[in-house]
Amino acid sequence: MKNMVSQVSKSLILALLAAFLINGEVRADILHLMNDGMIEGEVVQTKDGDYLVTNDVGTITIKADQVRYWEKKYTKDVQYDERVKRLKDKDFDGQMELAEWCRKNNLPEKAKWHYTIAVSLRPDDRKARLAAGFVWTGSKWITADESMRRKGYEKFGDKWYPAAEALKLQMESERKEKYKEVYKKAWVILQSPRQNTGGQKLAEYSKELIALGDMIADPLERASSDGSWVTRKLVIATCGQMNDSRSLDILIRRMQVEKLRPLMERIFIELARRKDRLDVLQKLLDNGVNSSFSGVRKRSSRALGVIGDERAIE
Repeated sequence: MKNMVSQVSKSLILALLAAFLINGEVRADILHLMNDGMIEGEVVQTKDGDYLVTNDVGTITIKADQVRYWEKKYTKDVQYDERVKRLKDKDFDGQMELAEWCRKNNLPEKAKWHYTIAVSLRPDDRKARLAAGFVWTGSKWITADESMRRKGYEKFGDKWYPAAEALKLQMESERKEKYKEVYKKAWVILQSPRQNTGGQKLAEYSKELIALGDMIADPLERASSDGSWVTRKLVIATCGQMNDSRSLDILIRRMQVEKLRPLMERIFIELARRKDRLDVLQKLLDNGVNSSFSGVRKRSSRALGVIGDERAIE
């Protein structure tokens, strides 16, 4: 039908916008139609007089002869730009008026900016100072941030906390970010070995992991259950060179479930390195010796031999 609204592709719309815009302003307007209907959206007009309307439904073309009139409604951003253009140089009253308009129209950042400009034009104006967030100490004006810090507060994110609490939150945030970074790097290293990776290269990977610090336990734990035997070998070698109880736990759990004899032997070798944690190791192996599973009892007994316990079996 001649007067039907036709759908226009996004690529064509972009081309038309570039070629036919009457001006650069985008409006949230209403087209009042000849059939008494209305279409609301961002409206631009082409050189041939037709209208392009973009809203939540999409973008459509409205023929000029379908439109009764165009009700133009400036968006806040367009209104703001127009008001800025009307400002005179060093216009204190104009800056204050624009700041108030921004405040009433929920544009807080722009409002503060214009209040601050107003302060620079008239530093002694109390209303401008207060609106810009300054605080009067009785002898001079200071910023709101400085006022809070004088009271013993520090900012974390967009909120103020007692200084000690803010520092704690900051350190925790930094720790979490470092943890994510370490986990990512560790996981890349743990997935690097291949079936033909030699012992020297594995030692290099292990050295890289240990260099990441004390946050590698989680990726080591995850990788210890990996299907790749060479990855498990890297985990075992790395845990043997660490000095924390978490890595010792990983070795013990691996000892209880590992089925490959070469890796079992490697676990015993690495357990021997962990004599700095004999108290923990002894307790864990005691549990293993008393396990209801014969395989676990046997492995725990062999591991006891590594640390010189008389209950060890050959």
